Amino acid sequence: MVGSNFPKFALVGVFNTLIHFLILAFSTRHLGADQLFGNVAGYLCASTLSFFINSTWVFRKELSFMRFIRFHKVGALGLFVSATVGFLADSYRLHYGVTMLVSIVALPVASYLLHRRFTFK
Repeated sequence: MVGSNFPKFALVGVFNTLIHFLILAFSTRHLGADQLFGNVAGYLCASTLSFFINSTWVFRKELSFMRFIRFHKVGALGLFVSATVGFLADSYRLHYGVTMLVSIVALPVASYLLHRRFTFK
C-alpha cells in the first residue's frame, strides 16, 4: 500500500516541520511578529520547500506549476480533515490525543498516497 519511498517522504515532512518551527520561533522571538504571521510565514516556506524536495528527491518528477497547485490542494485537504477531526473531537469531548493521532499517523500516510496518485502521477 505505502510505497518504498515513504521513508524519504516522512523524512522530508520531519525536516519541513523543523523549518516551520524555526521560522515561527525566529519571527516571534527576534522580529516581534505575532504567532499568526510566524505560522503563516513558516507554513508557506516549509510547504514550498517540501514541494521542491518531494518533486526532485522523493518522487523524481519535473517541477511544474500544476504540480505545485495539486500539492497545495492535497495540503488543504489535510488541513480540512485535521480541523474536522478536531471539531468532532471537541464536540464529543474526546481527548485531544485523538486529533493528534490523526494528524501524526493517518494524515502523513493519506498525504503520501494522494501525492503519489494525484500530485506526482
